[in-house]
Amino acid sequence: NDDGLFATGVDLAARLLAHVAGAPYDKNDTAHPQNGCNWKDGYLMGNFSKNGTNHTAFSTCSLKEMVKSLVKKAKTCFNFSSDAYPVLPGDLYKDTDEYCEFAHPDHSGIAACSGKDETCTIRCCDSDRSTRRYTHHAPDGTECYISAYNKICIKGNCTRKTQQWKINYPFRYDVIKESGKKSGK
Repeated sequence: NDDGLFATGVDLAARLLAHVAGAPYDKNDTAHPQNGCNWKDGYLMGNFSKNGTNHTAFSTCSLKEMVKSLVKKAKTCFNFSSDAYPVLPGDLYKDTDEYCEFAHPDHSGIAACSGKDETCTIRCCDSDRSTRRYTHHAPDGTECYISAYNKICIKGNCTRKTQQWKINYPFRYDVIKESGKKSGK
């Protein structure tokens, strides 16, 4: 139980995050003690004591298991694909005016003060277009073009929307928020 004053829950939080990262508890096997990985050595994933010298560290076994688990997960977790339509952040608003309204909810009458261009920025202005101006990086998926159609911003670059952009943007989602989907896609 952490009261917020003394950070008494930090050890428990670190232990739980280590479990998520693949670290098991250190072994309590006295017949076959592993070098520096025994439950009684007092590391964070073992029987730690606030007075022990190891209570803020992970045993070598815990570290090896976390690295092994994270490397294995990284191969599949961060690069997945499907045949579903990818939903990018720019798909969640219908146009740059709506983006400006979401980005500045306290300013009534705010709208985009520039059209779609190849800079992958969105400029938002008050209705009189002179008082306040805000420049934002356009979220991935925002349409960007002057003379060429079918382009979207990906990682700050105005990119033709082809199969190639999927290689540059490996994170894909299977759920489409229909109400936020841009028309014409």
